Amino acid sequence: MSYYNTQQAPLVAVWMGALLARLLRRSRWRTAALLVALLAAQVVTQARAVRFYGLNTWPHSQVETVRRTAQNLRSVMPAGGRLLTFNLHLALEAGLDVPDGFEMSIFSYRPTWSDEQADRYRVINNAGLLAALEQDADAVALTRFDQDLLYGERDALFDALYRNYRLASVVPSFGPLGDELQIFLPPQQTLPPTATPLDQPFQSGIRLLGYEFDRPAAQPGEELTLALYWQAEQPVQQSYTVFTHLLDAGQAVVVGQDNPPCRGTCPTTTWQPGEVLRDEYTWRLPQGLSAGGYRVQVGMYDPETLARLPLRERDGDRVIVTALDCQPDARQHVQCVIGPTIGLP
Repeated sequence: MSYYNTQQAPLVAVWMGALLARLLRRSRWRTAALLVALLAAQVVTQARAVRFYGLNTWPHSQVETVRRTAQNLRSVMPAGGRLLTFNLHLALEAGLDVPDGFEMSIFSYRPTWSDEQADRYRVINNAGLLAALEQDADAVALTRFDQDLLYGERDALFDALYRNYRLASVVPSFGPLGDELQIFLPPQQTLPPTATPLDQPFQSGIRLLGYEFDRPAAQPGEELTLALYWQAEQPVQQSYTVFTHLLDAGQAVVVGQDNPPCRGTCPTTTWQPGEVLRDEYTWRLPQGLSAGGYRVQVGMYDPETLARLPLRERDGDRVIVTALDCQPDARQHVQCVIGPTIGLP
């Protein structure tokens, strides 16, 4: 309903303005009282909706989120590329075209319409969306809200999405209900220049090629996103789960996240030899994190037995990819700086 309200609210405002203008000619005081009552009811209604859905993003700027996401898209997409998305404001901000039929955002999606109806009204049915996912885009950007609206051929649509694209990044609080935006790119073959190379081989033909953080430093209470870059030298027969942990000096886990790769959208059994996969993990540093040195460990394990996947060229079943040096700043606030990028033991 958020999309519908976005379109309907301006029309309702124009209609109400015209009505109030007519009433104003007859009685100013009554019209003023009616206007105050309507505005008060609107404020109460909207405040309840904002509270119920958790839509208050202050002091976060939604406009800045769109701009930053658009800038990132431009940096990874070819000139003149096409973005498959129902979020037209993102495509416009990025200066990217959308496939034919997507011009009316979520209103473009008419899953059960026939091909003749879809062509006549220039919209997308499930057959058109499936065809676009197979061959017609250089990137896909869908919010969770968008994905929940897909129906009728969900299995076929998501199979095409996960087969032809890889989850490259996630933008939190982007959608109409504060939901995340997921950005998918075609399979990549090279490590991006922004990543720190590692090239740590595991058994089963899996290599951890590198990593990168979304920022050079963070304070307790803030989020850090760690992106890992994996590669398979051969088809992988076992589906593994990735673990990422921040360890203190006593090797205790301070914070971490375990996930099947790409948040479950690219199991290791689907990896193509030579393909480079970006795999994101987000931590929120504990509010009371104390000063000191911390290390970031990464590895894989079998979710059925919890047995970790061993390294191939040395003993162990984990890679310490980097360190965080957390020290008080001039205001005595702890600041955690991402440290040396060496193969720490």
